[in-house]
Parts: sequence; C-alpha cells; structure tokens
Amino acid sequence: MLLILLCEDKPVQLKEYCTIIQNHIMINKFNSKLQIATSNPIDIIDFLTREAIEIFDKNILVFIDIDLKNEITGLELGKWVRTSFPLAQIVFITTDIKYLLLAIEARISPLDYIIKNHSNYNIKSRIEEDLRYAYDYYLQCLNLKKSYSNLN
Repeated sequence: MLLILLCEDKPVQLKEYCTIIQNHIMINKFNSKLQIATSNPIDIIDFLTREAIEIFDKNILVFIDIDLKNEITGLELGKWVRTSFPLAQIVFITTDIKYLLLAIEARISPLDYIIKNHSNYNIKSRIEEDLRYAYDYYLQCLNLKKSYSNLN
C-alpha cells in the first residue's frame, strides 16, 4: 500500500489538497490511503514513529508545506522524514521559491516542488502527477519483491 501523508497549515488548502488526493485515489483505484492530513508536523512525526515497524514495508508519499507556521518547519519535517525513512517520497508545496535551494542544500531530495502561486489547476495536476509517479514506484517495488522472492 502507498501511504500518503499531508502537512499544510492553511485549512482551506489542506481541505483542497485532501480532496484532490482522495479523488485521484478513488478514480484510479489505487491501493493507497491518505493516512494523515494535518496542520501540525508533530502529528506526522508521531504517526511515523509509532507505526514505523508496521509501515516499514510500505511506500510513503509525504506532501509538506515547506513554510509551516509551526515550531517545526516544513524543511525540518522534510529532513526528519528523509533521515528516518530514506525511501519516502517527499513533495514540497510552497509560495516561496527560495526554499527550493534550502531543500537541495539539506539533501532532502524531494520528488517535486510545487509553487502555490501557480493556478489551482496547475497545483491539482502536479499533485495528481506526483501521486501517479509515487504509485508507479510502489508497483515497481512490489514487482521487484515478487521477482526476488521467486528466486528463493
């Protein structure tokens, strides 16, 4: 299963992104779940820490507002996810392009970097593209596991 986590501090955008993600999962019948949608990065850290053993064998996609107005910034959350779950896919969403360089310097290696200043359609299509990419990656991992298990 592809687990999806979302951290966005603006309630209207959080709701909008949830709708985009859930609709795309449902329409495409992905074996996927929007596990957490929150404005608090601690919720993401707590979930991943608490469920680490259970989700270790699953693929993770995390959408993060890089400029969270919280004690833990989106950049710090991204660093934590990358360090704790090196195979997780991270997508940063922000209004300010300057954070892109910081994410690169921090070696977070995000899958994507979505700029909020673009049209809502562009944001929606980018989120959907990232979901498809992450799901295809998940399927490739499943196929590899099957191939390797058949060798034994």
